[in-house]
Formats: sequence, structure tokens, C-alpha cells
Amino acid sequence: MKKIGELTEQEILKLSDADVDKMVKLEMAEQGIKILSEPKEPTYNKEPDKAIRGYKPVGCEFYLKDATAAEKISKIIGDNKDKIYRSEYYDNAYTKKLLKQGDYYSYGTITEDLFYKETELRDYDEAINKNKEIKEKYNTLLKEYNSSFEHSKRIRSDIWEQVLVVREKYEHLEELTARYREYLEIAEGNKEIAMKFLKKAYSPSGEEELYVENNVSIDSAEQE
Repeated sequence: MKKIGELTEQEILKLSDADVDKMVKLEMAEQGIKILSEPKEPTYNKEPDKAIRGYKPVGCEFYLKDATAAEKISKIIGDNKDKIYRSEYYDNAYTKKLLKQGDYYSYGTITEDLFYKETELRDYDEAINKNKEIKEKYNTLLKEYNSSFEHSKRIRSDIWEQVLVVREKYEHLEELTARYREYLEIAEGNKEIAMKFLKKAYSPSGEEELYVENNVSIDSAEQE
């Protein structure tokens, strides 16, 4: 396969994106750069959901699974909130305790929290280690891919730049040719007048004028 610098403009025009990509890979292979596909982010083992509901009467240190039972205890606490005391240390050395009246405003209510199942967490401990292995393998592949991509960036940029320059050049030439055909219709087939119109509007170079005239002449010959 020829390299980009060995191709004519017409040969470059015929290149598909896949052809250009193959040309990039050829250059990478010759320079010893690995040709790698970008690794996909792996699927990890899912953390278990919190599936157990616990109900805690405000003022207590324990939870109940039964909301009704928690509400009953909470009501008892609420009905006796003016008789509830809490302990508090008197000194910074935490050696002397006092008994202080509790916080009345919150007694008589319950809080609700979600908890994990112990069996699911034990299983998840194994999943965490597997996730770590999966992540490390992915990071290794990604690092290798990024290194390959970085080393091939200049190759890719140089080849594509040359391809795009040629493509843009001929897109512009085809646009000028299309406009010239329109001017020919307006000028009732008079080529000099049509070219005069084209020059005033688009200021084509000598090479562009020649391309337009040749292509329109070829079209005319084929129609005859």
C-alpha cells in the first residue's frame, strides 16, 4: 500500500475513511506503535441495596423492625418526656457525670433508617475484591491504549490533514463548477459571459478557471 506522500490528488480523493485509517495503521506498524482498540468501561458487581427498615424512637439507642411497636414506645416516651433525663460529663477529664433533663421537643417521635442485610454484605466483600481486579485490569488496558493513541497522534494528524486539504480543494472546485453551469444558463450558453460572472462573484484562480472549463467541456462532449 502506498503512503500518503506517494499518492496523486486523484488517488487521495478516492480514499475512503477506512482507507485513511488503514494508512495510519500502516505507519504505526512501521514505527512499532501498538494498534489497540479503546477498552470499554467494564461492568462491576453491584453493591447491595439497603433492604431492611429500622425504626428508632427518639431518645433511645436501639431500633425496632416493627413500626407499630416503635410508635408505642415513642408514645410512652412522649407522655413522660418531662421525667426523662440524660447523662452529661461535668469536666473535660470525663470523670464526673451529671443527670440533666432531656430535650423535650423531639421526644414522642421516631426516625426511620435503611440497613443492609449481613449476608449480602458478606457476599459483597468478595465482589469488592473482584471489582478491584476488574478495575486494575481496565486501567492497565486504558493506560496502554492512551499511550498508543498519544504516540500515533502526529501520524494521524499529518495523514488526515493532507487528505482533508485535497477533499476541501475539490469540494470548492465542484462548487465553482456548479455555479459556472448556472451562469451558462443565464448567459444562454455564452462561456465568456458565464466566466465573467463567475470571476466577479468568486474570484477563481487560473487553476480553478481551467478546472471549471475542462469539466464543463467534458460534460458537453458526453452529452453530444
